[in-house]
Parts: sequence; structure tokens; C-alpha cells
Amino acid sequence: MYYKVCIRAIIADLGNFHKLSTAKLNEILYEIYLALDVLFWCLSIVKK
Repeated sequence: MYYKVCIRAIIADLGNFHKLSTAKLNEILYEIYLALDVLFWCLSIVKK
């Protein structure tokens, strides 16, 4: 149940990543960092 929400959140982050593809590199790297942060947060919930 939780993983479906996580997948949607990751897809949304990827959508934001594509919007920032013309932006500065550090902004793109920050988006990737946020996506990984969400991913690890989701994994910690699934493990409980």
C-alpha cells in the first residue's frame, strides 16, 4: 500500500526533473538528492 504512494512520489519527482533539464546543473543534482531522500524515507516505512 505504501509503496504505491512512493512510486507516485518518485514519478512526480522525475517529472520535475524533466522540467529542470534546462536549468543549472546544481539544481538538477538537488532534485536527484530530494528524490533519493523520498526513496529512502519510503523504504524505511516499508521495512516497519
